Amino acid sequence: MTIGRHQEIILRDKLPEDIFNKVKEIAKERNEPFNSRLAGNIVREERLDQHIHLLEDFITKSIKMYSPFNEITSEFLRMITPLEDNSNIVKLKLLDIWINHMKKHEFNPVHRHYGHFSFIIFVQIPYDGLELRQNSPGFEGSENLAGGVSFFHQGTDLPNACFTEERILPDKNWEGQVLIFPAYLNHCVYPFYNTDESRITVAGNVWIERMPIPK
Repeated sequence: MTIGRHQEIILRDKLPEDIFNKVKEIAKERNEPFNSRLAGNIVREERLDQHIHLLEDFITKSIKMYSPFNEITSEFLRMITPLEDNSNIVKLKLLDIWINHMKKHEFNPVHRHYGHFSFIIFVQIPYDGLELRQNSPGFEGSENLAGGVSFFHQGTDLPNACFTEERILPDKNWEGQVLIFPAYLNHCVYPFYNTDESRITVAGNVWIERMPIPK
């Protein structure tokens, strides 16, 4: 299922149950801190590269099925090889993954990822979305986005347009769901307030590799 009205379509997919169960077990581990490489204002951010093999096949197959794949791949090949050169095929490689254990009041500021494609897996969402927003400081405000994720698209409808914001408000029902999006798409995660449990997500970056066609 795709989310969004813009060219930079966000794909929502569901992790197979057997893989999701393994990811939940991984989430219980302590791993190497990854804070220095990430934008998050989050105490516990950890590298999970030792588990790339668990997710790579599912993630790369999902990417190949979604709308922007051909466009982004074609642009990549156009930049690195002459148009008349058709001696290359494309391989996707998952190069890094990490896990965020976000506590209340922590947040991810507006940022973008490295690579060509990125993903977010919702492992644990410790709140009901409606209840969270009814009890957030912004309850009476016009922009009550507690616990939400926003993606920012370059505006194209009007001259000098800046950005439009695609808002996603995950809750417990999102556990096991995956968002896939172009890595260049700016996004942020807003804080939550009403529980001491962690909001756990796994994220990663996928790169396009050029390979020669076997003769």
